Amino acid sequence: MNALQPDLDALGREVDSLRLPPGAHPPDVSPDAREALAVAAVHALPAIEALTDRIRLRLLENWPAFAQTAELERELCLTVETNLQRFFGRVVASDSSEILTAPSEALSFAISVQHHGIDTAALIQAYRVGQNLAWSWWMEHLAREVSGHGLLLETIARSSERMFAYVDAVVEEQVRMWERERERWSGRLTVQRAEAVRTVLAGEAPAPEKALRSIGYTLERELVAGILWEAESGGTAEVAAPLMSRLELTAGAIAGAVGIERTLIVPAEASCMWAWFAIDSRFDLDALARRAAEQLREGQSLSLSIAGGGLEGFRGGHRQALRARRFAELSQAECGVVRFDEVETLCVMSEDPELLTDFVERKLGALAAASPNARRLRETVLVWLREGGNASRAAERLQTHKNTVRNRVQRAEELIGRPLEDDRLGLELALTMVQRVGAPGGAV
Repeated sequence: MNALQPDLDALGREVDSLRLPPGAHPPDVSPDAREALAVAAVHALPAIEALTDRIRLRLLENWPAFAQTAELERELCLTVETNLQRFFGRVVASDSSEILTAPSEALSFAISVQHHGIDTAALIQAYRVGQNLAWSWWMEHLAREVSGHGLLLETIARSSERMFAYVDAVVEEQVRMWERERERWSGRLTVQRAEAVRTVLAGEAPAPEKALRSIGYTLERELVAGILWEAESGGTAEVAAPLMSRLELTAGAIAGAVGIERTLIVPAEASCMWAWFAIDSRFDLDALARRAAEQLREGQSLSLSIAGGGLEGFRGGHRQALRARRFAELSQAECGVVRFDEVETLCVMSEDPELLTDFVERKLGALAAASPNARRLRETVLVWLREGGNASRAAERLQTHKNTVRNRVQRAEELIGRPLEDDRLGLELALTMVQRVGAPGGAV
């Protein structure tokens, strides 16, 4: 096989140079090439089982979700086998376009994939991976079966045209079927998921883990809960529909980026979706936040909880994500990804707006003013506090001179009316809160 590979590569390049543009009618194939293809295909059929297993293993390696149930994996294997049987048994040596249709087993598996909540794009990609494996195997088979360079090149070129035509036709048929099925199924699936999740969160499900398994989700790994939302630009149905569509696209992109089988996503309202992401040592909270931030569209935000396990991780994480979202909506800055572990103390402080207002006014006094000078002083004092009162380190972070830092600290003390050393913790909390959500008087 290794000695044969360089010749196959060269033949592949020759075939590529002869490949027809989409929609072009293939040229007639010679009688010798047609006969050689038919004989080679007959000789290939006994090896279909081994090729099926090779493709199945590769697909499960790339998409473990195809094996989330034994029945789904069985359907996958049957789909691969029937596609190979149809291609080598009927398609490769034929001119007919009428046989370029998906086997019923393949259509049934496509529906099962959709019903299991697996992104249908994964199945399209799986067809391309399977096509590449089958193509490499078939080229090696033809190289053993067909004598003569010219005849071999003709049979490979014809096989390439037939294989692309068959896979394209099958995928197009499934896409049309998915559109019809989505109208019938997706609404019911969404309602089922939402009802199951809400009963679990409310503590009303008698067997919560079983309720989650019924919608294809388990609590075996640590979870991070999330809230994905976008600011509404109006309250009409015309606005709400595209808004939810954008959220669904983003949620799907995040799910794809972190692993589809790791994610449960439930629409909650017109401008909000709930999510749970399974993580482990290979994919932690930092990686999740980074990947998610890359997928957010303009105006969208995502709050994330601390990682937790089991049922309490599912429920408690959701509470944390909700609180992080409430805090983020108080902020005057663009939110993006908001992590509860980074704003937990501020979330607690912001639960009572009246107490928060009193706290900031008492701690900062005139330092909470809206002027550019007060804003510059607040920034300096907050960095100075975080650097342990070290003017040199604060100056380095602020890219200014240490004497400038000392002068601003002194000016801040005059505005507050007491030494900053008297209440470091309270000042830092108040300044951090103003930095994130603003303060009375319009300070930003």
